[in-house]
Amino acid sequence: MGQKLLCHGHAGHFSHRHGADIHCSKECEEQHHAVQQFLEKALRDTGFNQRKDVPNLWERDGVHISIEEVMREGLDPTLARHREAVNARL
Repeated sequence: MGQKLLCHGHAGHFSHRHGADIHCSKECEEQHHAVQQFLEKALRDTGFNQRKDVPNLWERDGVHISIEEVMREGLDPTLARHREAVNARL
């Protein structure tokens, strides 16, 4: 019985194979990348700046969020939590 891996793109399980990647297929990897690019543009459009030293972190008003958080939880819920965190700092 082969080891099961968890796909980074859609979080479904797939069988381990020689040279396995973090995605279950090339199509899944491409779709995941496209979604990430779309969400990164949305973050830029809403005034976030990507950290150069930690590129998965985005900052606005002194509070950071991660692109993984946005992809996992959704843009609007993440932005709402970000606003709450900014307001808590004031």
